Amino acid sequence: MTTWQKVTFADPDIESRAFDQLQKAFMGWSASHPGAAVPHGSGVFSTLDDETNLGSWYFSPDVHVLGDAFGAEPCEKPTPTRYFGLLVGESRSTMVHFSEHFESKRRS
Repeated sequence: MTTWQKVTFADPDIESRAFDQLQKAFMGWSASHPGAAVPHGSGVFSTLDDETNLGSWYFSPDVHVLGDAFGAEPCEKPTPTRYFGLLVGESRSTMVHFSEHFESKRRS
């Protein structure tokens, strides 16, 4: 699968409880890989919309199984904003998926 997925939370308390479940789910998913080799770039990113104050999670294509488990819907690859970051995942996943964004910020 090469599609990104997104789930949006209208209530910060629900998002907080779901985060605990996400951490456990990601640990279980990553442990299921041979030699605990998590696919390079796999991760879940979070963002907060300035206008609506809604939190959203973006599941990279490698973790679509987790996105499905959280009811995420297919979406376009997100564009990093001020409140964007890696929620759980492989440590280099931000640079794998968004290097062009962060490279342009460094040059500015």
